[in-house]
Amino acid sequence: MMTEKTKKIINDVIFWSGIALTMVSVFYGIRYYNEQTEVASAVRQKSICPALLSISRSARDTLIVMKAEPLCNGFVLDSLK
Repeated sequence: MMTEKTKKIINDVIFWSGIALTMVSVFYGIRYYNEQTEVASAVRQKSICPALLSISRSARDTLIVMKAEPLCNGFVLDSLK
C-alpha cells in the first residue's frame, strides 16, 4: 500500500510535468503562429502590392497606397528605385 509521502511525491511529479508540458506547448504554439503569420504576410504582399502600385499614377497616389497598406511600403520604395 502507498504511503501519504509516496502519494505526495507522485502528485508533485505529475503537477510539475504538466506545467513543463504546458510551457513547451505554448512555446511551440507561439512559434507556429509566428511562422504562419510571416507566410501569410509574404503571400499577401506578393498579391496585393503590385496591384495597388499599378493603380497609382502619380506620386500622390503612391503615397496614398503606402498609407493605405503599410505592408507595401518596402515594395513601393524598392519599385521606385
